[in-house]
Amino acid sequence: MDPMRLEEAADDVRNALAQKPVPAFQPKAANGHRLTLVAATFLLFAAGITFFVVHGGESQNDSAAETMQEDPKVHTPLRGSSGTEPVPVSQMDRPQIGAALTEPDFQTRIEALTDTPSQQAMLPLQVRPAWNSDGSYLLFYQTGGDDIGHVLYETATASTTPLPINPVDIEEVYWDPTEATLLYYVEDTTLVRYDVSTAQKKVLHRFGDCESVSGVGSLRLSSSRMLGQLCEHSDGDKLIAYDIATGEEVRADAVGDEAPQPTPTSGRFVARDAANVVSVLDETLQSTGVRFAIGNDPYVVVETTKGDVLATVMFSDDDLVGSLVTFNLDTGEPTVVVGEATGYPYPPAGTQLMVSVANNALVTFATATVANGEPVALEGELVLVDLDAQDMSVQRLAHHRSDAAKTQIKAVWSTVYPALHPDGNAIAFASDWGQDRVDTFLLTKQSR
Repeated sequence: MDPMRLEEAADDVRNALAQKPVPAFQPKAANGHRLTLVAATFLLFAAGITFFVVHGGESQNDSAAETMQEDPKVHTPLRGSSGTEPVPVSQMDRPQIGAALTEPDFQTRIEALTDTPSQQAMLPLQVRPAWNSDGSYLLFYQTGGDDIGHVLYETATASTTPLPINPVDIEEVYWDPTEATLLYYVEDTTLVRYDVSTAQKKVLHRFGDCESVSGVGSLRLSSSRMLGQLCEHSDGDKLIAYDIATGEEVRADAVGDEAPQPTPTSGRFVARDAANVVSVLDETLQSTGVRFAIGNDPYVVVETTKGDVLATVMFSDDDLVGSLVTFNLDTGEPTVVVGEATGYPYPPAGTQLMVSVANNALVTFATATVANGEPVALEGELVLVDLDAQDMSVQRLAHHRSDAAKTQIKAVWSTVYPALHPDGNAIAFASDWGQDRVDTFLLTKQSR
């Protein structure tokens, strides 16, 4: 058993004993060496002993101390409000670095991670996971000033370091699923690995016979480091499945203008065609026969206890309208998780879905702030959904207070793409907070 937990439990016991009288414990007359089980428990906790066995009796349950106080090292998903009613946006001062404030509408905590000058932006990587595999690094993009490019934020020191990387698109950077210091990107037609701890680059692969390479549609690597890309060529585009671990590459005719997105662990891929029909592909990029229609909005692929699902926002299908709708990749069967069928309103504009680099069933999304009108549930909010929870728990966490429609800086930088911590216990997000600069903020659960 963890000694720190026992020390915390012992403190709780001492405090309880100090507040009310406790009668002295007497040994049983039949055995002067045996204390009662309860007395032994109190005395041994107070002494800070890490384990014990009661002489002549049954062993004390080692989980007793754990039930007395929540272990602060155990990461639990964020909790906010699970209601479906509108919540007006209250006034809240812009949080500062190192000084978390309580979000008044949902009672979570928000603090600033950056403090940019006027007309500049420092925001988490958009479209793809910004946290690395263990939450020790966060990938930013800086713009608006003389220094433009990707920036590494180290959580232990709160320090930032510019990164000398040049991906084909600022969003097409991928963290390794397990190695916390490694990231990957395609420069021209070459796949590069970069180690943030040593600042060393290594060319891993060149995608031959491609005029250009695009990762649009491919959100993250699989757990086995499979990467999906699109080889663009005037004679016909090709889907690419590249295995970083083995160096093997598989190609197939493209079904649209997007790269295939790998599933987390099953070895399959999904790809969307020009008609917004998704095909589930096997490890050789051949169709499995499972196909279903979605919209043209971004989607994520998530592994749940019930199988792999594709999650997206649906605006146009009357039966499937929702801010979060899932499709089972084995059957194509849809489920409205957050939508009109489950008591929520029509999806707000600007809904952006995201998962972390970790393989879990947590999905977060943010929606745009409404310029005018009455408050509507989910608008301008950060939301977290656990697809493995029995009721697929929906947690409304905060108003992000960023308004791309009214921003005094380029609207794209004020668009909120939530960055989910791999443990699900924090979300980094960008916000202009109604001003002329965009910073990154960190949302955590309310302190106990």
